[in-house]
Amino acid sequence: WLNVTPIQNMWEQLQLTWAYGVDKIWVLNVGDLKPMEYPIDLFLAMARNPESITVENLLDHTRRFCAAAFGDDQADEAARILNLYCKYSGRTTAEMMDARTYDLPSGEFRQVRDDFVRLEAEALRQFLSLKPECQDAYRELILFPVQALANIYEMYYAQAMNLALAGRKDPAANAWADEVERAFARDAALMKEYNKDIAGGKWDGMMTQKHIGYRSWSDNF
Repeated sequence: WLNVTPIQNMWEQLQLTWAYGVDKIWVLNVGDLKPMEYPIDLFLAMARNPESITVENLLDHTRRFCAAAFGDDQADEAARILNLYCKYSGRTTAEMMDARTYDLPSGEFRQVRDDFVRLEAEALRQFLSLKPECQDAYRELILFPVQALANIYEMYYAQAMNLALAGRKDPAANAWADEVERAFARDAALMKEYNKDIAGGKWDGMMTQKHIGYRSWSDNF
């Protein structure tokens, strides 16, 4: 559905591939091209010149990508948000998440939820500061993925809270059930915005993959 590969992980694996002598052909399997634009760009850059990107300058590639899309004045913040999104999304895929993915009593679930909520606020703040001609690209490349995954984390955190409180027969469980419904409805709204609004609906149909209620890798859409 969305990119869940931290760029540091991709760099490490491709460097190992090169170091072990795989230097004739690399094949990249991408199911959905549009939401994977940045990791594809990084893969191709490393395929062209594997030794040009090092652990020291890896994030320079992220910054150049963002500068080309949003302008040099916005590149530092966009690269920071994009890198953090890749880090946070790499914790688990949305398709495999549920109310038991993270530990609730220890505060782990709230922490990972809050990470995404904070990142969403930062991405929205930057979006509002962009030139109009850069906003569609930013929505597609950064704002939408951050918002969409933040919302999924919100939904499953709310479900976890609902189940925990309902188990104790605490009436507050009902408010968390309402939060689950709100997040579920927002997911549909976000998908519609991507399909119908970004770039005047240019990418209509791209965001139709199932990502809630997923049961196996071969689940039908």
